[in-house]
Order: sequence, then C-alpha cells, then structure tokens
Amino acid sequence: MTVSISEAARQLGYKSRSVLYRLRDSGLLDDYLDDDGIEMAPPGLPSLAEHLKAVLQPQRRTDPGERLDRGQLEAELTAERTRRLRMQNDLEEGRLIVAAELEPVLFRSGRAARDRFRRLPSEMAHKAVAMGLPAEQRYELELAWAAAVDAILLEHSKDPLGRDRVLGCEGDPVAA
Repeated sequence: MTVSISEAARQLGYKSRSVLYRLRDSGLLDDYLDDDGIEMAPPGLPSLAEHLKAVLQPQRRTDPGERLDRGQLEAELTAERTRRLRMQNDLEEGRLIVAAELEPVLFRSGRAARDRFRRLPSEMAHKAVAMGLPAEQRYELELAWAAAVDAILLEHSKDPLGRDRVLGCEGDPVAA
C-alpha cells in the first residue's frame, strides 16, 4: 500500500515527518519510494516498519505516557558509579591492565610471530634443496607456501568483532 510520507509517519506512530524526510534525503528509503509516495510493504522487501527498526536506534524512553521514575534513575546511577569504583579499585590493585600499556607489547609479539611465519616458505625451500628437489619444483613449492601464508595472515589480521582496534579505546582497562 502506497501512502504519503505524512500518512506513513502517522501510521508508524511518529510525532512528525522529519525522521522519514531525513531518511529519504539520505537514501535509506530509496527501495520504499515510488512516484505516488512511500510503500509500506513492498513485495520482496521487509515492511517499512521492520526496515526502520533495523536502520534506526531506538530511543531509551519512547512512550510519551511513561513517567521518569526517580528511584529507578537513582538506582541506575548508583549501579554505574559502583561499577566504575570497582573497576578503579581493580586497576589500582593490579587485577586490571590499562589497554594503552598492553597494546605495544601485543603489537611487538604479533609482529614477531608474523615475521617468523612469513619466513616459513624460504625455510621450506632450503629444506627442498637439501632433499634434492629440482629448482623448478622448489620455486613452485615456495610460491605455493608464500600464497598460503599470505592467505592465513590476511584471514587472521582482521578483528573478529569488526572494531578498528582490538583492545578498544586508549586507556580502557582490560582484564589481566
């Protein structure tokens, strides 16, 4: 069903159309727009409501009728202060290590392992000479080993969590 942006905002429960206009202008609604307006449930795509849930971050308190509970807010603030104090205490007692202090050590050991791993193809070529393999076979073997090593290094050089830095922001404590 195709509706206007105003009607779509109303159906989705938005107080204004501005969110939909911003998403339209940024190109995030291109699959849902047509000449007549905005498609609420286009064939072959998730509904507009599902798409918006995936694209937008939910507000903490979105229900206008929901009142702020002072006691709950104070409890959350107290819990956060307690967590920070415990972390500071653990850091002072040596149970945590500051990430900025650990990163150079990890970097050096990672680079040493990488360099050793990269030397494997030439070491294997020397062993192939000792075994009496012909030069052409040794060269092909060394190239194959080098390609395998490069593929493994590339695969393992990516952070599995997709972060830019493995240990997070500078100064973040990391469990020892």
